[in-house]
Amino acid sequence: KSDATLWLDKARTDLAAGLRSDPERGRLTLETYALGWLKELAGISERTREIYSHQIEEHILPRLDDDVPALGAQRLNSLTSELIRGWYLALITNRTPSVAAKAYVRLRQILTQAVDDDRIVKNPCRIRRGGVEHHPEQRFATVPELLALSRNVPHRYIAMILTAGLGGLRQGELLALRRADLDLEDSLVYVRRKRQVLDSGAVLENAPKTRAGRRTVSLPQPLVDELRTHLDLYVNDA
Repeated sequence: KSDATLWLDKARTDLAAGLRSDPERGRLTLETYALGWLKELAGISERTREIYSHQIEEHILPRLDDDVPALGAQRLNSLTSELIRGWYLALITNRTPSVAAKAYVRLRQILTQAVDDDRIVKNPCRIRRGGVEHHPEQRFATVPELLALSRNVPHRYIAMILTAGLGGLRQGELLALRRADLDLEDSLVYVRRKRQVLDSGAVLENAPKTRAGRRTVSLPQPLVDELRTHLDLYVNDA
């Protein structure tokens, strides 16, 4: 009884000092906690929420390998660094290193919140550089390749191909362009918004993520001529 009393006193002291979590609060499964975390996450776009949901449902919660249990079924306080390392290796093996890095960042973010919520004492995600992605060097089309590509698409899409290649606009920015965004007298295009199609089929149109994304782009004269032709043929004056 004396030993038990001493242990209880120490446990209470550790709880008060944040060195120990309440075991009952850590009994929540990762699946329940992660889905609740996503539901309550504020300040992100609907597209970002969709991406996070996919990462959680497809790469974090399910069983990925016969040797690694499904993380979603594990209680928060039963997640160990060893288990996380096994899950991470299974992701690299059965998915790709890039997928593993993105999913690891998301899991670490979720479990950091669990620490802040006093459900666990320490975050078990401790893989050094686990969230670092290594991308191969990007290859950009040369001007001859771009022109060849533009000659092999339906005529109404030539302007889009050339604006992407010569103006550096992304797909969502191209899809959101309107006649009023073009100043062909001064050879300029104003990037003011982007358009995204969610997996649900819903279409979102909003401002670029960053202030740098909202910009004015100078256009070469051949592209200006192509845009004039495109407007005359395919865009009404409204």
